[in-house]
Formats: sequence, C-alpha cells, structure tokens
Amino acid sequence: MLASLFAIVVATEFLGSSLSLAFGGGKAAEPIWVSKDDGARSCEPESAQALEAGAAELEKAGVKVLESRKDKSDVPRAMVCGQPQGNRNSYKILKSDFSKAEKLGLRN
Repeated sequence: MLASLFAIVVATEFLGSSLSLAFGGGKAAEPIWVSKDDGARSCEPESAQALEAGAAELEKAGVKVLESRKDKSDVPRAMVCGQPQGNRNSYKILKSDFSKAEKLGLRN
C-alpha cells in the first residue's frame, strides 16, 4: 500500500513538472522587471523617453512587454537645469527575454 502511494506521488510530481515545462511554465516563464534611465533632465520637459517608445523598442527586439511603469528616484537631486532627474522606465518581461533586453541597456 505504501509503495503504491509513493509511486502515485512520484508520478504526479513528474507529470506536473513535465506539463509545466511543456506549456511554458518553469523559470523561463517567470516575469521580471527591467528598467533604464528615461533620460529626463531638469528644465527640459520633452527630454524623457516615453514608456511607449521603450516598449516599442523592446517589442522590435523580440521582447514581449507584459506591463510598464514610470519609476521615480527617491534619491535627492540638485535642482539645476540640465541635470538628470533619475527617473526610470520599467518593463515587466519574461525572464527568458532578459538577454535581449540587456542588449538594449535595460537592467534587472
């Protein structure tokens, strides 16, 4: 009886893992956030890259963008014209696409 129960548990674990990998589960399908400085500078209102432009760049490189957001820096910055504002464009992508995003300058 115990041997049968053990065999069922092992078979279930194996089948579950196989199905997960076959249907896109596993580590490669995990979403991660990557980001890049948006280029915004003080006193230059049009200097920041739009989220949509960055997403289009990723999509062109074969990276599926699941979600995007603007992240603001918590670090105090000098209020001097031309200085970087420290804002970032962040994108949720699949972990399997990280190397493509990294080539475009995005970091995890």
